Amino acid sequence: MIRAILEAKPVTATTSKLVYTLMWNNSTLVDDAARDREKARRRQMFKGALSNMKILAEGGRLPPRADGPFLGGGPGSPGGGAPAQRPGAFGKSSCR
Repeated sequence: MIRAILEAKPVTATTSKLVYTLMWNNSTLVDDAARDREKARRRQMFKGALSNMKILAEGGRLPPRADGPFLGGGPGSPGGGAPAQRPGAFGKSSCR
């Protein structure tokens, strides 16, 4: 299970700071080395996401992705995750 909180904290009258707090259960990983690798992977992925949020918040445009129009390049790749699914292929959902 993953929990995340995104905050926009005012710094000055015209600027703010984005703070992304991410919590997840890593007790299923086999050892501290695996937990450290997972933490580094998630940190890299979310730093990229925050950089993109900053660009968009400042009115910029994101450059095209090198790995195509879908989110992520597959598990383990930089900025990757689960492969994108095609529309209508979602199956059962636990979202409410």
